[in-house]
Amino acid sequence: PKIFASKIKEFKIDTSNSDINFIASEIVSKIDAMKPLRDVYLDFLKEVISSESEKDIASFIYNFFETTYNELMRVDKNIHSWFEYYFDHYTICIWELFVCTITYLRHYEKYSLIHDILTHTYYLQKEISTVQNIAPYSFVKFRCYSKMVDDTYQHKENSVSKTADMIISRIKEPIITKQSFSETDIFLTQMSFALNQTYHDNHWFALSYLYADNPDNIWIRLSSKEYCEKILPLFGVNSIEELKKVIEANPVKPNYCYPNAWDSIPPIPLQIGNYEIGSLK
Repeated sequence: PKIFASKIKEFKIDTSNSDINFIASEIVSKIDAMKPLRDVYLDFLKEVISSESEKDIASFIYNFFETTYNELMRVDKNIHSWFEYYFDHYTICIWELFVCTITYLRHYEKYSLIHDILTHTYYLQKEISTVQNIAPYSFVKFRCYSKMVDDTYQHKENSVSKTADMIISRIKEPIITKQSFSETDIFLTQMSFALNQTYHDNHWFALSYLYADNPDNIWIRLSSKEYCEKILPLFGVNSIEELKKVIEANPVKPNYCYPNAWDSIPPIPLQIGNYEIGSLK
């Protein structure tokens, strides 16, 4: 992970021009240039998932995200002043890597492992700094929002989120598609509520939720008793009745959405069509 982080850190934005449009385009450019490194990580992750025990997969993922995040949020000691948006391409990269990781684990139905990753305590840099400043956080600290990029391109391209536009187009078939990425982003929002995982009292926000063609598909099989029993470990429960209670008690809050957006991020449904959770064989 340290070598991977050091490779990403080589992609520094040009800060010689302080024009906002220039800085935003620099961030976008660096994100584009970092895609091959993302693909190297995903190829390696696939090998780890297929060859290692769940305990070892979890250890790899914990270590990878702690090491990568902490390395990218450390400022080189020869730099004496900076703006946080100089690091926006790194926070976008972390968000993308985390969503892709969970997308892979969903694909391989590693439900117990996903629960562990989403409830794990990560020891991360409290802020961008030249010194180590570690504190405990939930996975929600890996969410991102680049005001610099999104505000700039909102006017230039009439885009709700340039960040989401960029990332959902970076497919790596067959597992990473526009649909699978946006669905996992929504899934992480729903699970951060269900498992009470927050960062500064904020839950995960799915930047890409508007790109999911039909977010209800995420839980379409929730009416199946067999499926519910399979995903009990995802919620850390032992019965379908407990599962229902967790979902009912911690829904995504109403109107959790972009400002002025028509659509919001849906909660995990208690009713799937005409059927209740776990009511079908």
